[in-house]
Amino acid sequence: MTQNLHRFPGGVTHSFTDSTEDQDRLLSFEKMFIGVNGSSLKTNGNLEVVRGIPVERLMMETDSPYCDIINTHAGSQYVKSVWPSKKKEKYEPDSTVKGRNEPCLVRDF
Repeated sequence: MTQNLHRFPGGVTHSFTDSTEDQDRLLSFEKMFIGVNGSSLKTNGNLEVVRGIPVERLMMETDSPYCDIINTHAGSQYVKSVWPSKKKEKYEPDSTVKGRNEPCLVRDF
């Protein structure tokens, strides 16, 4: 990334699950954000790393069907997100699509 920094104005590291050292390296790039999801909150070690991400550089990823926060993840005690869900074929406006995490109450105003 350092060699190609001139080629991109910024970015997001998707589904971050690496170490504090990797986090610090990414944050050394001025316009790099770190995205976290359920995979980023699996272990107590992951939680410690995520705690070190400045909120202004943190992006919560909500759209991955394979990165839910499940009861066996260490982060499940801190994140509560339960909305009614339906299979995509039976989607209704006041529900989420099963296996995805978008909040159903986000509306255009």
